[in-house]
Amino acid sequence: MKNEGDIRSTIKQARRLHVLEEVTGEVITNREASAALGLSVRQIQRIKTGYEEAGAPSLVHGNTGRKPSNFIPTHVRALAAEGAVGLWKGASASRIGYPSLMRQCFLERSSFKKVWRSWIL
Repeated sequence: MKNEGDIRSTIKQARRLHVLEEVTGEVITNREASAALGLSVRQIQRIKTGYEEAGAPSLVHGNTGRKPSNFIPTHVRALAAEGAVGLWKGASASRIGYPSLMRQCFLERSSFKKVWRSWIL
């Protein structure tokens, strides 16, 4: 169950949290933390500052959980896949009725080719 204030983190982020707790608790030095995490001392200082100001949420990337900007909606993928095995079977991505599909889905040429190739190959 998700509660307000819950933080989803990866193992890498959980490891960073553990090391930063040791650094802020003065159990280990910045140099030891940089060796443990494989980062430079300057990066440890930068991450430590963010951790001291905002706590554990500062370790989670701001785009976590968001869809990428180049995400292609499922219904568009389904339409292209339907064409790949049906109407346009055996055609190349540049020879099919791209303008008609673009009108139906408002899909850019590069996105269409990406979906098309994933179904053809």
